[in-house]
Amino acid sequence: MISLAELNCENLFDVRHDEMKQDIEYTPKGSRHWTFERFKNKVENIQQALLFCVSDKGETLPDLIALCEVENDYVLKTLTTKYKFKKRGYRYIMTTSPDLRGIDVALMYNHLTFKPYNQRTVRIDCLEGMKLTRDLLCISGKTVNEDTIHVIVAHAPSMTGGKKATDPFREHVSNEINHIIDSIRHINVNANIIVTGDFNATQKDESVKMIIRNDMHDISEDAEGENGAMATYKYRGRWQKIDHIIVSTPLKENLIGCYLNDAPFLLEEDSKGGVKPKRTFLGYKYNGGYSDHLPVVAIFDL
Repeated sequence: MISLAELNCENLFDVRHDEMKQDIEYTPKGSRHWTFERFKNKVENIQQALLFCVSDKGETLPDLIALCEVENDYVLKTLTTKYKFKKRGYRYIMTTSPDLRGIDVALMYNHLTFKPYNQRTVRIDCLEGMKLTRDLLCISGKTVNEDTIHVIVAHAPSMTGGKKATDPFREHVSNEINHIIDSIRHINVNANIIVTGDFNATQKDESVKMIIRNDMHDISEDAEGENGAMATYKYRGRWQKIDHIIVSTPLKENLIGCYLNDAPFLLEEDSKGGVKPKRTFLGYKYNGGYSDHLPVVAIFDL
């Protein structure tokens, strides 16, 4: 059995300004007054969210954790080796993208249950009018039973500028993902492939449909939580499934389950009704929460 969790961390920045990056707001003198204490609290909150993805007592952790909106090596080193995750056995691989704000994607893995043997990043060439965005992270590894799994972590461009205007940018990223899938299948037509991350699009959008049409399956389509969450993200009172776990047929056939981690501590009351993710900031007001996204979890019997 092997488990995977995916989470958009909602701006997991350190407190230092990186040259050539637009991250001033996440510094002590920036507009969000981002101090080391707030950073430490954020790291521990993300760890807490991940601790309860597989076990309601935090005893069993995911073998693989795909992360979006993580800033740099320091952030990932802190996340994998400090506080609640000290001596938990996690290692990580991440991108170094040209994203203007300096955010990246990463894969954390338990080195006792998953052994990477190949990794690469794929740079997204920008279309006209498209901002520099996150690289795709592609990792191949073996489980303890010698099953090979290929993981592609993506964080597609946002809808800033309008959905219609930015749809082509997300479709451009999905086209690159399909090229990677095809290259893997060229070696093994029955490969175990996982495509996961924040796609800033639902299954109704063409960018997600493009990947599914490539003989892939969105196992997160019907994922729900146990405490009121209907999707990973809530915008203006409406739940939206924009974080996905999309897998090849062999993995779908070995799926045990896919669900949202909506543990009560990850939620707060929504004035528009129901609950919503307890995020770190409400506008520029510090809220001390976890993330504006919830983790989505899949478990496979391999």
